[in-house]
Order: sequence, then C-alpha cells, then structure tokens
Amino acid sequence: MRLKTLHFLAIALGFFAISCSQGGGGSGQSSQSSFSYTEEPAFCSNFTSVSGGVAITAHAQFLARQVTASGLLGPGPAQDIKYAEVVVVNSAGATVQCGTTDSTGNISLQIPRAPGTYNLKVNSRAAGSIYNVSVLNNPTQNLPYSIGSGFSISAATTSLDLALPVAPFDGSLEGGAFNIMDQIYLANQYLRQNSSCPSQGSVCTQFTVAPQVRAYWTPGLSPYSYYGNPSTAISFYSKLDDPSVGLRRGLYIQGGIKGDVNCSDTDHFDNSVILHEYGHFLEDSFGKSDSPGGSHNGNAIIDPRLAWSEGWSNFFQTAVIGSATYRDTIGNSACTGGTFLGVNLNIETATSGQDKMPAGTTMGEGVYREVSVSRTLWDTIDSSGTDGGAGLGFALVWKTFSDSINGFHSAAVHFRNIGLFNQFLRDTLSTVWSSKLAAFDSALSQEYQVASSASYAQHLAPQNSGTCTMSLQGIPDTYSMGEMISNQFKSNLFFEIQYDGTYSSLTLNYSGSGTPSDLDLYLYQENYTYDDVSSIVRSSAHSYPESSSTGLESIDLSGLTPGTYLINVRVNTSHLGQPANFYMTTNTGARFCP
Repeated sequence: MRLKTLHFLAIALGFFAISCSQGGGGSGQSSQSSFSYTEEPAFCSNFTSVSGGVAITAHAQFLARQVTASGLLGPGPAQDIKYAEVVVVNSAGATVQCGTTDSTGNISLQIPRAPGTYNLKVNSRAAGSIYNVSVLNNPTQNLPYSIGSGFSISAATTSLDLALPVAPFDGSLEGGAFNIMDQIYLANQYLRQNSSCPSQGSVCTQFTVAPQVRAYWTPGLSPYSYYGNPSTAISFYSKLDDPSVGLRRGLYIQGGIKGDVNCSDTDHFDNSVILHEYGHFLEDSFGKSDSPGGSHNGNAIIDPRLAWSEGWSNFFQTAVIGSATYRDTIGNSACTGGTFLGVNLNIETATSGQDKMPAGTTMGEGVYREVSVSRTLWDTIDSSGTDGGAGLGFALVWKTFSDSINGFHSAAVHFRNIGLFNQFLRDTLSTVWSSKLAAFDSALSQEYQVASSASYAQHLAPQNSGTCTMSLQGIPDTYSMGEMISNQFKSNLFFEIQYDGTYSSLTLNYSGSGTPSDLDLYLYQENYTYDDVSSIVRSSAHSYPESSSTGLESIDLSGLTPGTYLINVRVNTSHLGQPANFYMTTNTGARFCP
C-alpha cells in the first residue's frame, strides 16, 4: 500500500509515506456485516462455432496519459487492448458470441447471420494462459469497464469491419481501466520472459501465468473512502475480504479525490504504483508475506518484514518497467501541470538527496530500510555501471522468491526479511554460479545488507553446554512519522525460537561496566505487530537498576502453547547507560545461543 502526502516531498527517500491495511476475513455475503456483494459476472467463454455467419472485425485501443519528469501530461499514441474479453449481444441482451482481442488488440469472430441490431463490447477483463485480471468499478457491484459499438446486419451481410471508440484518457476515463489492465499484462509477460535461467540448469522454475486478481478503481474516488476517509489519497492491496468495510481481496487503485480526476492525486496512469500493488499480490500468491502492514517511508528504520514487503514491490515495478526510478504523480496537465515524484533506486546515479544511507550506518541496518531493500534487489539483477551491480538477472531472484523448498514460499520459513532472502540466494549461487558470489557480496555491502538472519530473527536454540554472550546498547527513542518509537535496529535485538514446552521460564541476565542500559524482555506471537500489546504473549520489565552493574529479567512460560515465537530484547530508553552484555537461560539450566 502506498499513501502519498506532499509533506514527504522534502524528505530524502521520503516518498514512501504509507499506511497499509490488508483487510480482515470473510467473503461473499458475510454474516459478519450487513454489507452484501453482487458477484462479478461470469467471464464470457461460451464461444460458438458459426458456419456461414457474419465475420466481424474490429480493433480495440486505449489512451493513457504520459508520466514525465514534468508531471502527468496528455496522452501518448493509442495502445492496443490485449487479450481482453469480447462480448456480442443482440437487441434482447442475449449473448450471441464470445471472444477475446489478440496480442495487437484485433478482434475477429463470426456471429450467426440473423438480421437485427447488435452490440459488441470489449471489457476490462482477461482470463486464460496470458494473464488473469478483472478491472472493476467497486467491490459492491463488481462490474468491468468497457468500450463498444452498436451495429446492424441484414440477410445479405457477410462481413463487417466495426469501428470501435478508443478508450479515452479523460472524460469517462475508460482508458484508466485498460491501462491498469495493461500493466498486469506487462507484468505477466516480464515474468514469463525472465524466470528461466538456462546457464544454471534446472534450478529456476519457469513462470506461466499468475492467478486471477481483481483491481478495483473508480474515477474520482480514493479507496480510503471504504475506511471513511474520502480525502486521503491512497492505493493499496487487500490480502483478504473485509466485510466490515465492504472490501474484497484485490488491488485498490487511487482514482482521485471527491470526483476530481485532474487536480488531485490519481494512480490509474501511474504505472509504478499499479505494478507496486501487483507486486504485493504476487508476494501473496507466490512468495508469501509476513508483513504486519503499517505506516512506513523511505527514511525510517521499520519492521524488517514490512521493509521486505514494500521494498520487494518497489523493486518489482522497476524490473518490469526497466527503469530504476519509482515514478508517481499528483494532478495532471489538465489542471496546473501536475507534480512529479521520483526516487532513484540505483545508487550509482542517485543524487545527493537520495543517499543510500545516512552517515554512521552500520552493517545490517539495510535489513530495516525499505529503500535499501529495493536498491539491493535492483543491484542484484543490474550489471551496468560501477555501483557494485551483481548482474544475476531476475530469474534467480524469482527462484528464491517463489521456491517452496529453499525459498520464501517454504512453510518452514518464519519472519521473512531480506537478510534471510539474501542467505537463500547466496546459497543457490554457491552451488550453481559461484563466480558471482563476490559481485553479490559487493552489492550487499553497498547497502549495509547481510546474507543471514544475524540482524533480525536469528534462530536461537537452548544448549546444555557451552556459553555465549551478546551485547546491546540503545539510543534515545526518536520520532518517526509523528510517533515516538524505539529504534528497532539499534535499541532492539530479535530472535526466533521454536518453543517445545520443555521449560517453563526464560531469564535474561545482563551486566556491564559502570551502569549498563536497562534491558527488558518480551515474547511476541509469530504474526506480531511491534509494540502492540495484543501481540505480546509474555513480558518482563523489572525496576531499574537492580544493582549498580547487573540486571535480571524473567518471563513465565507456563501454559504457553508450543510453536514459533519471537524474543525481543529491548533497551528501556528511560534508562540508557553503557553497553549491556547479556545471555538467556531456561529454568532447566540451558542457555540460548545463536
């Protein structure tokens, strides 16, 4: 999800000002709410073979505004509507023929030679082996957009070349619906053309086609209207149906504000935004997501699961478009010329206002930064310039992203973040393309990335022998997007544990020279939201200091259901001090070690 506000234009890397919500459960006409849906009409697939009929030909096209460094301008050349649903109905409204446009927008079909009047419509839907999408008006009615033309035939008519209107870029704006549809087509084409890696043998899996997705878009309407905020500009992906507000699973594309499609923010021609949201759908369908959602922007240190999800989608749109710039606009040339927003995801050509990291960055911090995730992925596939691009191409990235055994689609993976992604990809390289390891490691170093879970959610297992000590020193809480928040990278350490029920308490022992920082201990459920008390299943925050140089924190695990959890060792920034060295033990005497 991407929420834009002009406030962030002045902040380096601050164009990602986002508030994400993936919706709740339920589908169809749910008992959870009085809200009811009219299901989308069935796709017209009943093609009828006709002998001696009337041959109908036509050409379907749309117009889209051009995104430039000057903003959103007038339309470029007409573009073909590819593989879209075609329906011919008679004067009684009965369907007499179904079909699709071809790769160049051409229509060729036959209807029975029955004198009368007919209507041919091209709908904003596609289904089949090329791509699967329905661009619909809203989740209540679920109706596609269309262009069409009426015509008549007589008993003597044998063929008819029908002139269809070009879907417009303004006015009724059907061109917006077909442009959204076209971006989904381009994404599927890109994946088909870039998912095989013949030089690495059979390690990569050839992409065929993505599942069907609904894209909801209404000219002049912000999707945040469904949450009662019609003046807030936002596009997002809803992972689940949410009957409480009337959402269906799908992409929600910004159409304007309160009927304004020219001077307000729109996204139906902002291809970066459309593909970004489709990237979330692909993550949900092929890669799986652990993202908790929530506000984020390119300047902030955020939850690594959220940084991964948003960073992946930023990167995916650059891969499909073939440019390292994320392009967004507010307004268009029919108003005052519009505003162009762009962030360069290639550090080689980024300006000083788009520095990859602030001064004082330490290794591993990139795991917590959305733009660093995007740039790391771009450098992984990019081979041009001198910025440390690894030149791996997209196929190995897709393999890692979608692999159900040794990748992000595996059910055994928890707390998905780019450090873990880098580890999987590096393991593949060491087996099939070891000559690229140095280039990949260099690309990671450019963005202060690691190829492990060392910076986040490192697995800890209780050990009955040996010792280990870790260290943590916090920094004062800082404001991030208007909220006082603990620095998740510098004031926190996160560890994954698989709790088996064999111990009933966990104790944090810490000490340091002088007065050490006060450490607190939290245990989060797997699908946690940081600092949300409903996600914290156990915690300890004893008084400080317990002595001049040592501290003790303990949590009771009695009755805890075995499963996957996240340990959070956090500096209480009300009591900052010297670095604290710590270790954790169970009541059975075992010590947790990385």
